[in-house]
Amino acid sequence: MAASDWPERTRMWITVGVAAGVNILLGAGLYMVHGDWKKLEQAYQKKEKERLALKDLVEKEGPELEHKLQSLTDSIADMKRKLPKQENSPELIAKIAELQQTTHCTQQSSIYSPGGPVAGAGAMSISQEIWKTRWTGDLPSFCKLMNTLEEHFDRFIALENLVIAPQNSGLVQMGTPLAVEEFSVDIVTYRYTGQ
Repeated sequence: MAASDWPERTRMWITVGVAAGVNILLGAGLYMVHGDWKKLEQAYQKKEKERLALKDLVEKEGPELEHKLQSLTDSIADMKRKLPKQENSPELIAKIAELQQTTHCTQQSSIYSPGGPVAGAGAMSISQEIWKTRWTGDLPSFCKLMNTLEEHFDRFIALENLVIAPQNSGLVQMGTPLAVEEFSVDIVTYRYTGQ
């Protein structure tokens, strides 16, 4: 039986049913789209609040943080400037030799021991250099020399692994030739190797 043979009423009900079905499907689709849109709208509102909060934070703390960054940048640049270049490293021992003449200590030996990269230096390329030195002199003169070394050099310099080997046993009066002792100390400096 063809659709044209159906009674008018049946065709009307079929048309109404199809229209209702299409409308229900469209309504359900629109409802789902509306739900997704609401979720997106809520996410947008949340992001907008975060953006405004960050904007306020930048306006409040931005100048202070920029100043802090500039201060740290200047400090790092100053540190790099103080570190000797590789070609300046021998000058360090020459200057130490000059300073020893102001005390009654004598440098017996100096052995250069190149160190490796410094851990924890971050992006800065810093290398450690060590001179293993031996000295003779009395204790007050050696202390004065070490103090002079630490005060004289504005670059990073450290005195490590100090060993004092008394050459006499028993009570010896200070300032006499018998009061001479032997000292071993590592003179450590750092140099900037980066570009």
